[in-house]
Amino acid sequence: MAEIVVVPDPNVTDIWVVQNAESDYASIVVVQPTPVVSLVDSGKGDPGPAGPVGESVIVFALDYEVEVRVGRQVFRFPYAATILGISACMRVACQGSPTILDLNVDGVSVFTDPNDRPQIPALATDLPEIALNIPIALGNKVSIDVDDIGSTLAGEDLEVFVRHERA
Repeated sequence: MAEIVVVPDPNVTDIWVVQNAESDYASIVVVQPTPVVSLVDSGKGDPGPAGPVGESVIVFALDYEVEVRVGRQVFRFPYAATILGISACMRVACQGSPTILDLNVDGVSVFTDPNDRPQIPALATDLPEIALNIPIALGNKVSIDVDDIGSTLAGEDLEVFVRHERA
């Protein structure tokens, strides 16, 4: 296992390591209270700017061929927050039908109408951010479901980005 060395920096308020439960892949999230717009890049796609001061991004990484799955990766909020948006990207596009995602808080979908769930269209590799305004309490658990995959080709290396702001 690789060693993580932390160098003291007055601009860094927190460092999180998010481990993928199904592989050795991990993402490092650095929280900085600076007025600079930062870029979160996991190496497989460009999710775009993380946003202004106070906003952070949780990355759910599903390596290899995408499959239908329910809440296998969970992020427990260590503070109250507001989820501001969800976006995603894939390295290899699905084919035949879209990849349909779901965002859950404590196991319950935030989308009251199943037709409103985020979709990455067939032959596309990017889901632009969908704006949300979902309050989160300290201790709430957020997870991502993959409800449907491409019918001809499932697609590969899906990453879902949940942008939030600490309350």
